[in-house]
Amino acid sequence: MRCLILTALLIGCHCEPVTCQDIVPTPQIILPMVPAVVAPDVPPQAVGTLKADEFYVIESDVELIVRQFPVGLIDVESSAGPIRVRGKFSDGSGKVETRDYRRGYIYFLTAVSSGTAGVDLIPVGVLQESSIIRHVLSVDGTAPKPPPGPGPDPTPDPKPPQPVTSFRAIFVKESGDTLNPQQTAIPAAKAIRDYLIAKTTPEGGVAGWREYDPQQTTTNEQATMKALWEAVKSKLLPAPCLVIEVNGHATVMPFPANVDETLKTLKKYGG
Repeated sequence: MRCLILTALLIGCHCEPVTCQDIVPTPQIILPMVPAVVAPDVPPQAVGTLKADEFYVIESDVELIVRQFPVGLIDVESSAGPIRVRGKFSDGSGKVETRDYRRGYIYFLTAVSSGTAGVDLIPVGVLQESSIIRHVLSVDGTAPKPPPGPGPDPTPDPKPPQPVTSFRAIFVKESGDTLNPQQTAIPAAKAIRDYLIAKTTPEGGVAGWREYDPQQTTTNEQATMKALWEAVKSKLLPAPCLVIEVNGHATVMPFPANVDETLKTLKKYGG
């Protein structure tokens, strides 16, 4: 039908007719949008703020180069779609929710520090400057403060730390992804592996740590590790991320920045 309409419009002129093969679909780049709830006749606008505990998610049909200026206000991670994500979103309700992103390229922007960040979304291989999307974000890198609670007990009774009876770790990394040089050595560094072998809870003679893909199947896995993975799969952050279980309680956290930070984090939980 689209071809017929285009041909009809060209009747009577000396232009070359347009065929279906000449029509190249424009790839879509989708930013988080603010819905037009106040005035329905006003189109939605791209979200212009990013808070410390939120994901600013950009979907694209094509691979992008995400360039920021000045550098250092936001962190950018990419993932192949489709992907399911659980967290707070810049265009969400302010509560934790689960979303499915189905386009081929997904980019997660998170706040590092506060300021105004210019962001360029540049399709790989772009030939025209008009194809570059430019956006400005007001970034708040301040972690949200907990609500005020009751004052301290004048005679506190400190509780001794609970002994660690079970300690396990799962490093979640997308197969084939290339991490930055500081993260590439995680968890292969000897200091990390020696600590994990010595401290994690073994099962069946195997130390209690793993390196998993986000879509990892655990059909032949040991029972405790399999149960841990099933419990945290729906709560994973965009890869890479880290799962630590202590005394039956699992925590999902961002992937450490380097080997030293990894050891510090592991020792904080495992002793």
